[in-house]
This record gives sequence, structure tokens and C-alpha cells, in this order.
Amino acid sequence: MSITKQAQLKDMNYEVIHNVGNYILHGVKTVTTAGTQVILLTSGQETLYITIKALAANAGTIYVGDLDVSSSNGFALAASEEVTLAVDHSKVPIYIDSSDAGEGVSYIGWYVR
Repeated sequence: MSITKQAQLKDMNYEVIHNVGNYILHGVKTVTTAGTQVILLTSGQETLYITIKALAANAGTIYVGDLDVSSSNGFALAASEEVTLAVDHSKVPIYIDSSDAGEGVSYIGWYVR
């Protein structure tokens, strides 16, 4: 079932009206080996919006980006920081990397099949 929802983004000066997808996805993803890219979601999930939040227990930095994400080019997230993206993950997969092994992110988003 599709729900139309209007949301006011408090930290930005505009309003977003969107059609929320058919499914909510959420989870936790960790980077086993620092310096190694890990795909955030499984293939086939056409994500509309996703919020990625660095775990509160992280001591290092999480890097968000594409297949080539690294500490030199990724969007950096310290512990408990987050970023929200509007992206079709089936066409532009999201990857994470970490400065420390075993650290990660939690995520929540909407997708259609």
C-alpha cells in the first residue's frame, strides 16, 4: 500500500512532498575490515529515500559513497551523525567504509519492488 506523505524538513528551508514506497527497510551494516568497501543494501531494492546513521559506539569515522568510497573521498560520518539520500540504489549502489574495523551504520528507508 502506498502512502502519500507531506513532511517539513526542519533543518532546511523547503518542503518535500513524496510518495512513500511500498516497503520500509532497516538494518545495521558493519565494515569487517577497515579500508574495505561494503555495499549497504542488497540488490534489487529501488530505494527512494534512505537515512544512514553512524553507530553511536563507533570510535572512528564512517565513509559513505560509491564503489570507490574511501577515507580520501567518502562523505564522513562521526559517531551518531547521519545523512539522508534520495537515490535509486538499484542503479546507484551505496557503499560504506570505516577507519576502524567492526564499526558500522544503521539505516532506514523506503523502497519499491
